[in-house]
Amino acid sequence: MKKLILLFILLIFILLPLKFNNPYFLHCMIMTLYFAALGESWNIMSGYSGAVSLGHAAFLSIGAYTSTMLLVNYQLSPWFGMLIGGALAALGSLIICYPAIKLKGPYFVLSTVAFAEILRFVTSQSKSLGGASGLLIPILTESSFYQFQFVTKLPYYYIILFFVSLNVFVSYRVENSKIGLYLMAIRENRDAAQMLGVNIAKYLAIGLCLSSFLTGMVGVFYVQYMVYISPGAIMGVWESIKIALVAIIGGMGTFVGPLIGAVLYFWMGEGIRLIFGAEISGLSPFVFGIAMVIIILIFPGGLVPTLSRLPERLRRLLRDVRI
Repeated sequence: MKKLILLFILLIFILLPLKFNNPYFLHCMIMTLYFAALGESWNIMSGYSGAVSLGHAAFLSIGAYTSTMLLVNYQLSPWFGMLIGGALAALGSLIICYPAIKLKGPYFVLSTVAFAEILRFVTSQSKSLGGASGLLIPILTESSFYQFQFVTKLPYYYIILFFVSLNVFVSYRVENSKIGLYLMAIRENRDAAQMLGVNIAKYLAIGLCLSSFLTGMVGVFYVQYMVYISPGAIMGVWESIKIALVAIIGGMGTFVGPLIGAVLYFWMGEGIRLIFGAEISGLSPFVFGIAMVIIILIFPGGLVPTLSRLPERLRRLLRDVRI
């Protein structure tokens, strides 16, 4: 049933631009799918294992900067830079994985934040990477598949839809594999999993490498779509928080959760900006923050887990009423 629902949703997204081809609407849909892809990749590691990372902006930027440097300096297609950038992002995840693998709870979170902030500082001070000003990708006057540039937004829409589909597929396979079961065992009780023979370091490293590889690939899409990259635009703790928030409000540890979380996160934020953006400076982020807190309080485990338990709660309520 889940597969059929996902295929039906995918069909709707494929046909949607044929009916609504407005550039603003397409941009909003592209950004929604962009956050969905990031949420899915983050969920593979942190959602299933419970080892929360707030440093995924580092992996996002590694992929983006790698592809940009290869394109600007060597005219290598971003399609190849995407694979190289994803591989370097996975390598970067191993750099923080093994030193921090034995850390639990907030200590692991702080180690990922520290890694991302160190990378942001180094990048902002590097002249070869454009420093704090960033890098601008040369803009073409016509579409070029090789250089990943298109005049209209429609190709970008279908490309990011492909990435979302790929990440959902990978997340689904992980959830229903031995790796996923081991990661969930680590999430539920790390010590008990270790006593039962689960190699915690190995499977956390696999989950983190897979998650960071997919995140790095999405970072290449971001820089090609925006044709600009800077430490302030793609790095920093807030970018990592946004990636995590998409999966958290949708439902950690579920491959459907980040999809719903991305739709709610982006469209609610966009609606609040349209309503309150011109009223008082700083009012829209304040209202958005309050809305996020309310959603988390109402759905503490995320939208998908809470709503999936709703039918059982209704049956219990009706049974109690009959009694």
